[in-house]
Amino acid sequence: MSRVPSAVHPIGVESAFRRRGIGKHLAREGLRHAKAVGRKKVKMFTRPWNIDVRICAELGLVLEATPAKRMPERRPNIILALSS
Repeated sequence: MSRVPSAVHPIGVESAFRRRGIGKHLAREGLRHAKAVGRKKVKMFTRPWNIDVRICAELGLVLEATPAKRMPERRPNIILALSS
């Protein structure tokens, strides 16, 4: 089993297809696949304004990191990790 975490990068759903659970399904499948190949840690990256805490809890994700305020990046990601 690998100690290197898997990563699920931002998932986008076209506006006409949002609010149907498609993004959640894609995220769930990414997490399922990572577990199936033996990853102990999975990280998901998202924008701070594009996060629904209820969905994170449903998927078993917890906040792991937020960007430092001094970072010049205009659109920072926050990092969520699969809780053990």
